[in-house]
Amino acid sequence: MTLTEARTWDYEAVEVGQRAQPIVKEVTPDSIVRHASTSRSMNADHFSDAPPFAMPTQIFSLAPKNRAGVAENNGMTVITAHATPFAKAEGRWFAPIRLGDTVTSVATVLEKYERRGNKFVTLRLEAYNDGGEKLAEIDHTSIFEFRKSDQPRPASRAAPRRPGPDLDPSPLRETSPDDTVDRVTFETIKVGDAVHPFTIHSPLKTEVDGVAVPEDEMRAQSSEASHEPGRFPWGRMHGVGGITIMGYLDAMLHRWASDGTLYGGGRLLFKAIKNFRPGDTNTYLGTVTAKREHNGKRLVDIEITGANQLGQLTGVAEATLVF
Repeated sequence: MTLTEARTWDYEAVEVGQRAQPIVKEVTPDSIVRHASTSRSMNADHFSDAPPFAMPTQIFSLAPKNRAGVAENNGMTVITAHATPFAKAEGRWFAPIRLGDTVTSVATVLEKYERRGNKFVTLRLEAYNDGGEKLAEIDHTSIFEFRKSDQPRPASRAAPRRPGPDLDPSPLRETSPDDTVDRVTFETIKVGDAVHPFTIHSPLKTEVDGVAVPEDEMRAQSSEASHEPGRFPWGRMHGVGGITIMGYLDAMLHRWASDGTLYGGGRLLFKAIKNFRPGDTNTYLGTVTAKREHNGKRLVDIEITGANQLGQLTGVAEATLVF
């Protein structure tokens, strides 16, 4: 079967257990700096000549979703990334990502399911360093097919955006490294405490499978002619992607808590609700929901909401930090 004859890896073609070939990537000073810059990290160590370790969310680019690899390894062709938009992702970390690590990961179809007429596929990534130590486990869930009523409309026909009833409009000033933040410890944290807000204005960047791409390059690849009828040309869906937002949440949490508190058993889950579009300003607010000890670890659970400048809810997240 030639490439032009190959079947498209659509929802019907997806099978649980399908795998990609391993991907190997090295953690370099440049990769640490680039990810920290994209994620708006306030940690000066990430920008040094020899950063001691990477931000936890760099694992999303070191162990990319690799939809294309799964499709090609099973004799099929992949559909474009924005034809299967981000629904949610969860990272679970077991060991720090360090400068010089060689990270090997494999993408596997974990599950496929239908909910309220929409069809979802979850890929699992397991990432190991060159010493065989498991660094992280990632679950990516994408929407492979929408029900008809959920089809996005062209921008010219879209309804005007209105503030949600229960959310205040976001402040317009971005979070700055000069903003004073008091670091917390496990002893000082109380249930109900607020995590310092994190405000971001949409940069002209987005990502494909977890890798940041300048928007002019994205537009060059987003011709509607290259998309199947009924699919979702990313010209209508472009903006800041879910993986980039998870980098922002990583930076937000580690302005408030000690660096590295996602490592050693922490987790971060983000669910997208509304697109974070160019020109939008989003503010993320976190609240401590639990403080506990489990298997010798001191854990703090946090719930996070994101809202744009109109007060519309754009996403929700859950995090567990290890102190």
